[in-house]
Amino acid sequence: MNRRNPKSKFTKFLTGKGFYMVLAACLVGTGAAAWVAVQQTTDRLTSPSNPDQVPSQVEQVQSEPERGVSRLEEAGKQVEGVPTESSTSSSSASNSSSSSSQSSAQQNPSSEQSTTSAQQTEQEQSQELQFMLPTSGDVLNSFSNGKLVKSTTLGDWRTHNGVDLAVESGTPVKCVADGTVTKVESDGLWGTVIEVTHEDGLVSIYKGLSEALSVSEGQEVEIGQVVGAVAPSFQAEVAEGPHLHFELMQNGEYVDPLTTMDKVE
Repeated sequence: MNRRNPKSKFTKFLTGKGFYMVLAACLVGTGAAAWVAVQQTTDRLTSPSNPDQVPSQVEQVQSEPERGVSRLEEAGKQVEGVPTESSTSSSSASNSSSSSSQSSAQQNPSSEQSTTSAQQTEQEQSQELQFMLPTSGDVLNSFSNGKLVKSTTLGDWRTHNGVDLAVESGTPVKCVADGTVTKVESDGLWGTVIEVTHEDGLVSIYKGLSEALSVSEGQEVEIGQVVGAVAPSFQAEVAEGPHLHFELMQNGEYVDPLTTMDKVE
């Protein structure tokens, strides 16, 4: 009895058409299974298990502002604790303006000093001595400014250190500026003499007065205050008739009374 070889049957199967048919069926089944698995996975990703939660999640994603955009700009109102750009700019501008002002003040101290100097000058000008003529009258003899002139009364050559104002005897004589009476004396040539000391080293001298005086030595006087009256005559200039001989000294030197008081007509 002849037995058939099993290997020969299997070998024939592998080399025959049946093998390829089985292989093709396996491949088709495997592909179908893979496609089903992929489709199920896709469905799970695109179809959530709880559909009711999807809209709220989508709204949250849509309502969330883009990165780099503040909630302030999105909402159109200020968020507490978050300064706006405009306030920051305003603060910066204010600080910059303040710093600029301080810098300008520090860099320009000369302008402030000039203003202060101008104010001081105005104050000094307002405090300058005010003058008036001691009496009104024609000028008989003017200030000689150190030059020798011939005296009509004495007939010699000498300096004329003041100005002679022709007035009637008894005419009141007034103080030319605020000051203090520092000398009252009787002179053989010049009659009664009064000296008044003022500011700025000025001294006014009134000669040819009568003995009846209105002030005394050491008394403070004001501009326009009567100090005495013109005498009928005095020996030094008796030939000129009644008049006031008025002198003005500054820092010990004789100066032109009319020019110094700015009373030149």
